[in-house]
Amino acid sequence: MDWGRRWFLQGALAILGGARRLVGSPAPEQGPPSGGAGATARLAPGCKVFTVSQAQTVEAVAEQIIPADDHPGAKDAGVLFYIDRSLAGDLRRFRKRYESGLILVEQTSRAAYGKPFTELKWEQQTSVLQKLESDPGEGGEFFRLIRQHTMEGYYGDAKYGGNRDYVSWKMLGFKG
Repeated sequence: MDWGRRWFLQGALAILGGARRLVGSPAPEQGPPSGGAGATARLAPGCKVFTVSQAQTVEAVAEQIIPADDHPGAKDAGVLFYIDRSLAGDLRRFRKRYESGLILVEQTSRAAYGKPFTELKWEQQTSVLQKLESDPGEGGEFFRLIRQHTMEGYYGDAKYGGNRDYVSWKMLGFKG
């Protein structure tokens, strides 16, 4: 499976053409996605929702979906911050899905390789995500959700927290 950004151009153009408003204004500072064990965990720097561990996993998944090549990937474009800001605002309804989805990513990673997702080699991370993507249940649903949010964060307007320095728009020659 090709995880490169070219695979996403068709979807990105649809997002750019039809989604000027991807999320509303962020909600006030809030804790982790829900009250479970993560409620006492420290929030990641610059995040309103994700703990340090969750943010590292989201960033690694997003970078797998849109990796750096001749252009910055999801990590350098700040996709993590788009997703976090969205979950603190208009997309807060997806918080529990992210919490359970990130747990599923870790469980799948540990079952397959005995390590946390962020400690896996690139090819191993790809394999874990392919397993999730092919799952007809919660794993597939979560993968589609985070893939959609990654694309929005990479290709959307930078004012919503992603697409830092409009890197994807520059890549596409889009003037905004």
